[in-house]
Amino acid sequence: MPGYFVDISNADIIDIDLTNGTVNRSFTDHVLCKGDVQANYYGARLYNNGEPIHVQGTPTVTGYFLRPDHNTVLLTGEFADDATSNQGMLVGVVLSQECYAYAGQFQLAIVVTFTGARGSQTETVRVIDGTIIETHPGGTVVPGNVLPGVDTLIELIAEAQAGSGNLYKTKKYTASYTVSANDSKVIRASDFTDAHGDPMTDGLTGYTPVAISRLSTSNGNVSIIGARVEMGDSNPGNTVMMTVANMSGSSVTDTAYLDVLYILSAGSNQGLIQGGTET
Repeated sequence: MPGYFVDISNADIIDIDLTNGTVNRSFTDHVLCKGDVQANYYGARLYNNGEPIHVQGTPTVTGYFLRPDHNTVLLTGEFADDATSNQGMLVGVVLSQECYAYAGQFQLAIVVTFTGARGSQTETVRVIDGTIIETHPGGTVVPGNVLPGVDTLIELIAEAQAGSGNLYKTKKYTASYTVSANDSKVIRASDFTDAHGDPMTDGLTGYTPVAISRLSTSNGNVSIIGARVEMGDSNPGNTVMMTVANMSGSSVTDTAYLDVLYILSAGSNQGLIQGGTET
């Protein structure tokens, strides 16, 4: 039997009868997650007047995925057809990494070209409408590393009266990297440095990191597809890392940006209570 077996959990397969060229369009809002890779399969078993469709030769299955940025991703689909089965030919596509690059509304059309009872036929058999959601927008806050409550803030204020620092500071870090075409790359804490070239793992003396307030890249062809942040007591820790994916057909040299929010450590004598940015 040509084709392949569907081996992913998010498989959406329906029966479609092509009598009179009927196309099935689903207005149910299918929900995908930005940053996923090959996480969804959409397919159809094909029938004609209730009878399973079996084909002569090799059909062509193509998916046209219209992204929220109004660009279309071309997907090469596959098929499975067993002439001895009472089930219709299965056609479908797996969504590629490029399909999950942007949050917003999407549309997927599955088109099949095959030789059937009426000769060569090209039919759009299924259209799916849905939404790609962003599961972790904004900054990243690690459980256990939260901004202190009122009582703790009062204690920090009292401790800071004799000094000349800030209660909290944001420190900016950058990391230069190169990622090959249609590939991904992991950027680790040790790759990030501040404006003076000091590594992020040095932290900020007298302060404790509590949150990541910015995690981004500067190239539109590069997307963040994963991030892990586990802060320590005195520095952002060696387990801060982000994974980026290059959606273009050529190598990209880019800059990643990471802003860390620090708060005055208990027992530090840093002074006046105000916000600031450490460059």
